[in-house]
Amino acid sequence: MQYFLVRSINLMNITFTKKPKTMNNSTFKITIIENIDNPFIDEWKELWDSSINKNIFNSPEWFLSCIEAFSINNYQIYAGYENGKLAATFPLIKKSLFGINTSQSICNGLISDTPFLVKNYNDDLLTNFFKPLLSSNNIFISMIDSEVARLLHNDFPKAFFSLISANPVLKLEDNPLRYISKSNRKNLKKTLNKYEDDLECRLVCSEQDIQDYLHVMFEIEYNSVKRSRHTDMFSEPEIRILFQKISKYLSKYTRIYFLLHKNIPIAYQFGFINRNTFLAYQTAYLSEFNKLDPGKVLLVNLLEIIKSNECHEFDFGCGMSSYKRELTPNYKVFYNLYSSNNLIILYWWELINCIRRVKQILFHHKFSDDYKYLFRTIGPKSLRINMLNIPIMI
Repeated sequence: MQYFLVRSINLMNITFTKKPKTMNNSTFKITIIENIDNPFIDEWKELWDSSINKNIFNSPEWFLSCIEAFSINNYQIYAGYENGKLAATFPLIKKSLFGINTSQSICNGLISDTPFLVKNYNDDLLTNFFKPLLSSNNIFISMIDSEVARLLHNDFPKAFFSLISANPVLKLEDNPLRYISKSNRKNLKKTLNKYEDDLECRLVCSEQDIQDYLHVMFEIEYNSVKRSRHTDMFSEPEIRILFQKISKYLSKYTRIYFLLHKNIPIAYQFGFINRNTFLAYQTAYLSEFNKLDPGKVLLVNLLEIIKSNECHEFDFGCGMSSYKRELTPNYKVFYNLYSSNNLIILYWWELINCIRRVKQILFHHKFSDDYKYLFRTIGPKSLRINMLNIPIMI
C-alpha cells in the first residue's frame, strides 16, 4: 500500500507521570501530531494490528481516506506512548457542536464503531490517555462501544454518555435464518422460488473492481427510495470521494455484494470484514424492483455467503429497523461522550440530548425501534435532566 508523505512532522509534547496501579512506575507521554508522516503511520498500523479494539474507523487507512476526501488539514492526533511505544491514538478536529467549539473525532457522522485506538482496556492506560484530553477541552466522542464506555464512565464520572446507536448482530451458526418467523420464512421462500432463475449474487472485492463498480452503487442509490426520502449518502460529492478513497486504502477489508436480476444490478451491500465480523455499512436497491424485496433477498443470501467465508458474526450496522430485527434479537450499543469543564455547556448539551430523546419518542419511524434506545443517558447526577425518567442503560 502506498502512503503519501505529508508535511514535516510537528510535535508538541505533554508529559505527566502517575503512580501506576499495575504498571511498574512507567512514564506515559502524550504527543500531539499535527502533520502526519509515514513513520508514524507505520507505528499506528503496528498498534492497530495488535489492538484489542481495532476496527475500520480507528485505522490509519480510514484516517487517510477522510482527510483526503474532505481536505482536512487542521487535525490533531493524540498519540499516547507507554515506555516509548505507541499505545493509543485518537485523531481530533475542532468543530462546532450545537454552537460550542469542540474537539471531536474526524468524520464522526460516518463511523459505525469506536474512533480511538488503544492497545488494551487497562485502567491506567485509559486514565493516562484521556485525563489530559478531557480535563482541558470541550470534548465530543461519538460511537464508543459499551465496554469501553463503561470503563471511561467509571474513570471520568463528570462526563455524561448518551446512547447513539443500537446495532443488531447475528452469530453465524449452523442456520443464520434461525430467528425468522414461519410466516416471513414462507413469504421469502415464495419470492426466491418465483425468481430463482433470474436472481444472482455477485461479489466485488479487489481494489480495481471496487473502484470500477462504485458508480454502479451510486446509480442504484440515486434511483432508490432513499433519494426520495433525502437519506441517500452519495448526493454529496465528498461522500463519493470518500468511498473512492476507501477503495484505495481499505480494499483489503472492503466487500461489495450485488444482487442481479437478469444480469442487471438492482441492489448492493457495501461492507467491511474485520476480526471475523462482516459490518454492513451501506445498502440500497432500485425502487422499481420493490416487489422482489431485493434488500431482504440480498441480505438472506449474504448471510449464507459470509458464513461460508469463515466470518463468525454479522453486524447489521447502525439502526434497529424491523427487517434487521426479523433476523436477530441480539444487538450491541454505542454511546456518545460529552465532556467539558464548563457546567453551563454540559447543561446545554444535556438539554439538547433530552429534546432529541423526546423527538424519538413522539415522532419515531414506523418500521424502526430506534426510539426505544437512542439518547438514553448516563452521567453525573447533579447534571442529569431526567424529565422522562430515562433509565441508565450501561
